[in-house]
Amino acid sequence: MTARQQRRRAEHKARKEANKAARQTASANLAHPNDQPSEAQDFSPEPDAPTRTRAEINRQNAQHSTGPRTEEGKATSSLNHFRHGLAGRFVVLGWENADIYYELLHGLRLEHQPETTTEHLLVERMAQHQWLSQRAVFLQDMCFHMKVPMCEQEKQLALYLRYATTHDRAFHKCLSDLLKLRAAKRKEAAGFESQKRQQAAETRKQELHEAKLSALKAKSEQQNRPAAPHGREIPAPVSLRPSAATVNSAAIHPDTEESRLVLQATPVAQAA
Repeated sequence: MTARQQRRRAEHKARKEANKAARQTASANLAHPNDQPSEAQDFSPEPDAPTRTRAEINRQNAQHSTGPRTEEGKATSSLNHFRHGLAGRFVVLGWENADIYYELLHGLRLEHQPETTTEHLLVERMAQHQWLSQRAVFLQDMCFHMKVPMCEQEKQLALYLRYATTHDRAFHKCLSDLLKLRAAKRKEAAGFESQKRQQAAETRKQELHEAKLSALKAKSEQQNRPAAPHGREIPAPVSLRPSAATVNSAAIHPDTEESRLVLQATPVAQAA
């Protein structure tokens, strides 16, 4: 028994004895009314006497209790109202095997290969919900009699069933969120590659268009240029010559109209 309980027990005993004495005095006065004094006695407390309330007494008693001071004592007192551990902060209980839990967590990490912080959190929560679901199933079995299949604790069984369902749904919710996150990352990567291919196609189209314009200008200049003496051709201006990149692009795709025009204008540039 603590010191606080002893003080409260003594106070209760003193009040009980005072009430008993008051009842005895009242009974004696009723039995012998002539023995009462002529003037009634005033038993009210003096005005200056302090009156202690229950709240003040509790505050004074609380000063004698400081609670746990060591880390071990605080950890122990935090589990005073601990019942099943299926809600609140996750913890592996003393009668459970922590190595099996860490094997489960390691297996999930190997399976899903988390890369970002969010993926690591989702995988860890999956392991916790799966572990708590298995604990709820074990506690359900404890509600039944070992020899006769009869439930001895119906309220506890309903509670464990509800927690098992809750943690099963939470496990699948985390798995669904992880898969959606992976799908969004793949879609974003595929969209980036598609955008790069589209940009390359637009660049090639622009280069072919410029090559077509250069070839048309070169052909027009060649037709309008007067013939050189001794059968020589006047070289085309440098600005109208197709570039090496344009000629290579036309050689790779010779089937288009732009490529044919570039290849037709190439001898003019080579002759120059």
